Amino acid sequence: MKNASPASAFRSSPLPLRLEDLPNVGPAMAADFRRLGIGTPDEIRGRDPYMLYHDLCRATHSLHDPCVLDTFIAVVRHVDGGPAKPWWHYTAERKRLYRGAATAKRDGPPLPSAEGAALHASGNGGRASPTSGSVGAAAHAAVASRARPADRARSPIPRSC
Repeated sequence: MKNASPASAFRSSPLPLRLEDLPNVGPAMAADFRRLGIGTPDEIRGRDPYMLYHDLCRATHSLHDPCVLDTFIAVVRHVDGGPAKPWWHYTAERKRLYRGAATAKRDGPPLPSAEGAALHASGNGGRASPTSGSVGAAAHAAVASRARPADRARSPIPRSC
């Protein structure tokens, strides 16, 4: 579900027409966005990058590299009016807000940690929040309680991210 984002009102230049023209988006990331039903950069506006990652894991029945989540964060923040930053700029945030890979492997796609859930629920205008709106831990739990990835025997998540 889209959330209104006041940051998008401050964008000085129009968004490109193709996903591949966004910073951090190549053919593989563009394919991931399309798999989620997102065909243009404008359709990313106001989306929750953490839910995009979770939905991608559910759609593909596999746990994706956490760098994909970092990229979703970078792209959403840029589309919502933020500066273009490399995806690895968001790695520390993701590591702080998400459960470890071992728990995610056992229980399915990772959900926000207690700190991350609190930030989601607080709706603090995006300062330290992973979203520009208030998604809340209940939404994450509701999505997570549905289908789990079928492939439990995947190798551990790469530590490169």
